[in-house]
Amino acid sequence: MTRQARAIACFIVLLLTALMLRPPGCRAAVVVFDRVTGVGRPVFLKAVTRGLIFTKGGRRVAIRIDGGPPVETLSGADGAAFLKYHPDKPGLRTVTAVSEGEEGSGTLLVLEPDEAVIVIGIEGGLQKGLFPEEKRRATREVLSSLSRTYRLVYLTRWIGVGLVKTLLAKHQFPQSVVLSWRGESVFKQMENSGVRVAAVIGSASLLQAAPDSIENRFTFDENHASAIGSWEEICKALQDGSEKADRPSCGKNPSRPEP
Repeated sequence: MTRQARAIACFIVLLLTALMLRPPGCRAAVVVFDRVTGVGRPVFLKAVTRGLIFTKGGRRVAIRIDGGPPVETLSGADGAAFLKYHPDKPGLRTVTAVSEGEEGSGTLLVLEPDEAVIVIGIEGGLQKGLFPEEKRRATREVLSSLSRTYRLVYLTRWIGVGLVKTLLAKHQFPQSVVLSWRGESVFKQMENSGVRVAAVIGSASLLQAAPDSIENRFTFDENHASAIGSWEEICKALQDGSEKADRPSCGKNPSRPEP
């Protein structure tokens, strides 16, 4: 078995393990989507109400932010319910939606004007730093270091968002929003929300979808011009290419405390 085949096999085993460790009832009838925006930038929070198989529209949905007072809205025919929100302070916010006794939650990341994010693809990116255990530990340390200077935004194309969050929590990676990647639109949405992307890490196709204005781009694809060998090299490259105020520390320090 080749090294690449072994890595893929190990990744599948990890996914199945995380799937089995999911708590009962995780297939909630209400799904809340993660969002990222800047302070003062309006954002539409989205929740989808589902039946056993299909989406279920015409349901009342109560949405709370960080346990605040509920705001009621109604899901449309496609099951989607929206709430326009104007964030006035930065940080990670928990968004909870309740409908007919079912509950789901997601995360809203709100950025200061001078903050930037690093976009990390799960497939072809974080996936490459999970095995063996020594590599996973080193990856975790690098991401924790980067999270002190930048906010992290995870993207997933094939793996479910909920499963990715389970993996991040299980292996103690920095928690943040997890967005579904559907091509260039995710970058356009971030740009329209005032989100500045400092770097992109992931597969060659993810780098291709990223705007040319993003100079720092890294992939573990050996055949790509931006190929890099390890997460430690990524941190060092960002150190060398950043202004002093934006320079990450690539040490074993605790990650940025959440507000």
